[in-house]
Amino acid sequence: MIQNLQKSKLAALLSTDTWTVLILDDATFPIINTLFRLIELRRFNITTIFKLENDREQVNANAIYFVHSSSISAIVSDVTGKMYSTYHLNFIDSVSRDSLEMLAATLSEKRLALKVESVWDRHLNFLALDNNLFVVNGSNRDMAAGLFSLFFNLDNEPFIVSGDENVSELLYKKMKNNLVKRKDRRPLLIFFKRENDIITPLEHNWTYSGLINDILSFDINKVAYSKEKDTCTYSITPDDTFYATNKYEKFPLVTERIEKEHMNYKKEIGKKNYNIAELNRANEMIDAHMSICLNLINEISDRGYDEYHEMEQRNASDEQIYKMVEKGSAEDVKRFVCTLLKKGARPEVVQYIMNKRGITQQFVENVVQRIQIEESSLFKRATNILSKIINVETSTPLSAYVGEVVAKAKRGELKVMGNRKVYYEEVSGIYVFVVGGGCYKEIDSLRRMDGGIVYGCDVVLNGRMALERIEGGMK
Repeated sequence: MIQNLQKSKLAALLSTDTWTVLILDDATFPIINTLFRLIELRRFNITTIFKLENDREQVNANAIYFVHSSSISAIVSDVTGKMYSTYHLNFIDSVSRDSLEMLAATLSEKRLALKVESVWDRHLNFLALDNNLFVVNGSNRDMAAGLFSLFFNLDNEPFIVSGDENVSELLYKKMKNNLVKRKDRRPLLIFFKRENDIITPLEHNWTYSGLINDILSFDINKVAYSKEKDTCTYSITPDDTFYATNKYEKFPLVTERIEKEHMNYKKEIGKKNYNIAELNRANEMIDAHMSICLNLINEISDRGYDEYHEMEQRNASDEQIYKMVEKGSAEDVKRFVCTLLKKGARPEVVQYIMNKRGITQQFVENVVQRIQIEESSLFKRATNILSKIINVETSTPLSAYVGEVVAKAKRGELKVMGNRKVYYEEVSGIYVFVVGGGCYKEIDSLRRMDGGIVYGCDVVLNGRMALERIEGGMK
């Protein structure tokens, strides 16, 4: 939903009747790169894309700018330097009055004001990686601004369940100071802090999207993988039907399906009447996913990754654990130790792994301390109680917490910011935002709980990143 929404808004502002150049900055380039392929931009009459931060030459063409408000000084330099014929300015966030006055005064003085044909605050300051997944990074204020952009485009002010006082307070105040509609049924935005569950991002994944994120280089929907000793990159865009269908499926099923896709592609080539453009796109997609799957298979085999995943899902015997830690990288073993400590593993077992794989006492003590803080929180006690009294599948602490909030709304006991009581019948949809880093396992757990839940975070963590954060806390 949110990816379709963001893409349709951008398609409307990018479509022109004349050949046009598109100017992006560091904040907006990932958004366009995630949502559009170059061939799609060509259909909008976009001939070239330039980065605002790069050196450029003058071009006799109309220019559409899609940038952050912090780039306004660079825009002034472009206009006064007569880089393009006309300028259409589109900002992903709100431009301050001072910045607009500076723009107007400078261009009027140079008699260039009429060159700027339009200025818009588009409020698209979020990155929709999927219809149910978005990212808003930066400071607390940046996160609040990005969340405001999302609900501004949804045209509905959310009920807010505060799980992070800093970001939720900033968002609540921003909503109150702006004219965002309040409809009879409104979104329910639930905040969650990573410190309430440090273990889930460390667990080994088994879904396709989770494995890509954890094993390969996966940055803003761009995957890096090896093919015949070369490093290749592939952008997963909204028209990638294979990924859209299989991203949350378990990996063995995905490998079966990509083989079937390959066979179907060969059959299509054998037909007399076929669409060359569609077949070329299908070939690119199938070839990339076959290579990605092969990379994953090799890495899983080398590290015993699948065995670590299986071991984390059940209570293993000491003998099984001792055998397991013979395999895998140092990262795999440390992540496994964290899950064992969470389960309350016996000290002798932990000591054996420390001696066998060179894990320090300081690392173990730091993890134990973090877990103890997590276990003592009011959040943890509430979710432990919830798991015993409601019939909801809660495979992660986050899904348990969301289940608790929903259960309260159904009982008429939920209070949101503004000290208002909310009933479930007033909720149009559930949005979850994790401050401190999200992960694909949580996305999958919420999807299985309710396929309509939208998940957001400031960054999507993989196991290595989550481990680095724990080790960083030791310094």
